[in-house]
Amino acid sequence: LFKAKDNGVDLVIVAGDLVERDDKRDLIEIKKILDKSELKYAVIPGDREKNLDNFTEIFGNDYQIVEMERVKFILINNAFWRGLGEAQKKWIEENVNDCHQKICLVVMHKALNNLFSVKIMGEGNEKVAAEAEWLKELLIVSGVKRIVAADLHYSTSYELEGLRTDIVGAISREDNLQSSRYTELMISGDSIERKVVEAEDDIGN
Repeated sequence: LFKAKDNGVDLVIVAGDLVERDDKRDLIEIKKILDKSELKYAVIPGDREKNLDNFTEIFGNDYQIVEMERVKFILINNAFWRGLGEAQKKWIEENVNDCHQKICLVVMHKALNNLFSVKIMGEGNEKVAAEAEWLKELLIVSGVKRIVAADLHYSTSYELEGLRTDIVGAISREDNLQSSRYTELMISGDSIERKVVEAEDDIGN
């Protein structure tokens, strides 16, 4: 967080897997750290935050909108095996309506597709896999510019099936396939530039 602040970051989004164990006290500690940073932030749950009641008690809604001028971040909770739920699906449909006029980035825990990993939304669950296909088509048709996802605990970027996806990396060394790192997106006009920031150095694309 201190490095992000030094880099002039306007918004921090945490895309899940905040804690190693599902303990309310750990979530409270994470929130204290985020609050202390004095950065604007938003958080969605990952599949390690299994008790959604604990998460929403501490962080508020598990899906939300953050808008900054023409940029609209649509934060979706797709971390759980049950899927999106009808209320969230309707909410998503309503909130992608203006994505041809704005720069819309959708942030979620699990990616919708991947060339090299089966760890995507709907893995091993036909119902949720069908929801992932529905969501993918909706985002493409609606003009969403980018997907930002987290679950794989490494950093990469790819374009597949008409969607650009950035996997953001992980700042923890636990279950991390790379060194500790996170992703910064610089948005200017209609341009989005991605930068990967390591614990020690910026390594670019």
